[in-house]
Amino acid sequence: MESISRFLEKRRINSGNVGRDNKEVWQAAYRLDTSEVNSVLRTAKVMIRYSVKKGEDLKIAIDYLERRVTGIEAIAAFNEEVREGRRRGKVRKVDLPHTREVGLRLVNSRTLATPVRPTWSM
Repeated sequence: MESISRFLEKRRINSGNVGRDNKEVWQAAYRLDTSEVNSVLRTAKVMIRYSVKKGEDLKIAIDYLERRVTGIEAIAAFNEEVREGRRRGKVRKVDLPHTREVGLRLVNSRTLATPVRPTWSM
């Protein structure tokens, strides 16, 4: 993961912590954190051509971040990957009927607090 972090740094893509989600070696999942959505999108676009297993996941994320699909459509695509055995995890039920941009605009218009700035993990 450190080499991936350096790969991204050379392309001027901000990345955060590199870590491991599980302690068991046989189920280790590595994580690359970033708090900038633009960096997540740029990272996904750069890494998709090198991806063997996660290419479809990256495509779904790119489609969502570029406003081509709603949250419901993105989660449905991830759920299909789980059902077909191409992705590990749970089938999730969520109600995100908007694109990311519209959803954030709605959330921010309903609150007087600081605008929502989600942290993304890849």
